[in-house]
Amino acid sequence: DGTVTAPGASFADNRVSGDDLNFSYTAHFVDENAGTAKTVNFTGIALSGGSDRNNYNLVTNSGNTTANINPRVLNLIGFAASDKVYDGTTSVSGTGFVDDRVPGDLISFTVAAAFTDKNVGTEKTVEYTAINISGGADRYNYVLASHTGIATADILPRPLNVTLHANDKVYDGTTNANILFTDDRVPGDHVGYVYDSARFADKNVGTAKTITIYDLEMGSGDDMGNYEVNETPAEEASEMMFTTASILPKDLSIQAEDVSRCYDGTAHSTGYSVTYNGFVAGEDASVLNNSLSYSGPAMTAINAGQYNIEPSGYTADNYNIIYQPGELTILAAPHASISGTDSICMNAP
Repeated sequence: DGTVTAPGASFADNRVSGDDLNFSYTAHFVDENAGTAKTVNFTGIALSGGSDRNNYNLVTNSGNTTANINPRVLNLIGFAASDKVYDGTTSVSGTGFVDDRVPGDLISFTVAAAFTDKNVGTEKTVEYTAINISGGADRYNYVLASHTGIATADILPRPLNVTLHANDKVYDGTTNANILFTDDRVPGDHVGYVYDSARFADKNVGTAKTITIYDLEMGSGDDMGNYEVNETPAEEASEMMFTTASILPKDLSIQAEDVSRCYDGTAHSTGYSVTYNGFVAGEDASVLNNSLSYSGPAMTAINAGQYNIEPSGYTADNYNIIYQPGELTILAAPHASISGTDSICMNAP
């Protein structure tokens, strides 16, 4: 009990049977600490009363005996733990408890404490295990009533800072955007995202164009319940987030069609046509700027031979135009006729 008092200390004497004697004395252990067969010293023994006190003289006014001081059973109560933000572990801080030690005694403990699992929740169990008295001047005067304990605390959702990225894309006639995500999740955690839509401000070619992502939220992954997307007040109110990417021109091939005709002594600079390869989203030549023209040797060719037909003239906002030349073939013949779409020059009989 932290003192040297020896309750129940007593002794016998050799008085005449039936005589009435009372004594005063003190009895103390040699120290306060737990132990077996510890010396108890009786001091200041004196005859203090009784009707026969004057008939006796004490041979000694001191004496000793032995007794045990048993370790005090130490009860641990008031187990505590601090709330924390999810960190992917069961670790816990702010642990502690109180005990019923003798006031002023010095005791220290070793203890292990952890949440029962890593996941977000309120009033989650924190288990104390392997509690032991490990130090302090009075450590040997106590034994623990229990080596375990229970507390509760919350694991709060981790604010997840999401960075949005979008791949540049080649013009496809739509505002659709492909979004990629990076975030500061706990390494190894599984979190996925869903969103209503992600769209460029318009469909046209441009650099660093604004993309709006609507209603972004976590939608998959074993650990999604442990996070909440960290949004600015404006993003939260509008349910929109933003990033940028570029829309690049789409290659559009304009191919001059080959033409053949019979030599007739004149040049032909008209009557040519082209084919298109590369339009998207149902578009056609009506989206091109300016007008188509032709140049090259075919424009002035008269004599039999092969000559390039070179188209040009169009420009486009959303297409990278690649012109492909065609070929004019002038066939030599003293007489010519046309069969179907091909010019066939034949000798007259």
